[in-house]
Amino acid sequence: VKYVNKEVIIPPEIDENFIKGFKNYLEEKLNGDTPYNYFTKFKQLCKQATRDGLFPEDPAVNVSVSRSNGLKKEILTFDEIKRLSTTQCGNDEIKDDFLFCLNTGLRFVDVKSLLWQHIDLPSNLLRKEQTKVRHSSKAAYVYIDLNSNARAILENRKKGLRGDFIF
Repeated sequence: VKYVNKEVIIPPEIDENFIKGFKNYLEEKLNGDTPYNYFTKFKQLCKQATRDGLFPEDPAVNVSVSRSNGLKKEILTFDEIKRLSTTQCGNDEIKDDFLFCLNTGLRFVDVKSLLWQHIDLPSNLLRKEQTKVRHSSKAAYVYIDLNSNARAILENRKKGLRGDFIF
C-alpha cells in the first residue's frame, strides 16, 4: 500500500518494471533480512496468481532480491557482564532491567511490560508474548527457564499483584 500509494492494484498493473520498483523500494526502506523475506512472499503470491490464471506468465520470475548477511551484533563477554553487574549505577531500576534482559534474552520492550502473571517462580519459568513479533510470528510466545541471576533479580523486586508490572 505504501509503495503504490493506493489500496488496490489489479494484475495488469503488475509487470516486471513494477516488480523491480517494488524490490528497490523494499531494499531502500527496510534493512536486515526483511526485504528478502517480504519479496520472497511477494514472489510466492505472483507464482500462485499465475497458477490461478491472473497472469499469462509469472511477472516476478526474473527478478530476485539478494539476502543480506544479517545485522552484525556486538555480544558482551561473560567477564563484561560480570563487571557490569558489580558496577555502580545511578539508577538501580534501569540496571536491573538491563541485567534481566541479558539473563533472559528478552528485549527491553518486553521486560518493561513484564507482569507478575508472566512469572512462575516455583517452576523457574517465564511465559511472555513478545511485543515485536506478536502479529507476525507463530512463535510469538516465549518460554524461558529462569537462571539463578534472573531469579535473584525477580526475588529482589517487590512482588505485586497479578496485574502489576515487575519493572
